[in-house]
Amino acid sequence: ATGNLTFNVDVNHAFTNQNTGVITFYYSNTYDGSGNWNESDWIELGTESAEDLNSEGFGNNIYKREEFTGNSSGTVYFAIRITNEMSEDNYRFRYRFDNLKITTE
Repeated sequence: ATGNLTFNVDVNHAFTNQNTGVITFYYSNTYDGSGNWNESDWIELGTESAEDLNSEGFGNNIYKREEFTGNSSGTVYFAIRITNEMSEDNYRFRYRFDNLKITTE
């Protein structure tokens, strides 16, 4: 893909009061597909959390369409990373991602 890109993905979560995970969305034009994560290869598109989703009206199992823009001169990769600290109170963790789509202008 070359030129301006639009990244779309639908995200939802479960366990509203027990899920503190934070999702970070990335894309890369330089990642080599090796499976090794090199932070400098990735451009952060944005973040989302269960708390954010809830405050925006996207409660348990209600999808939100995320949309980001970027630019590419060839091969492009899209990544989703989730960080979460498990505790006695925050002991459940579930997100679902559907309908990933990358389009060019």
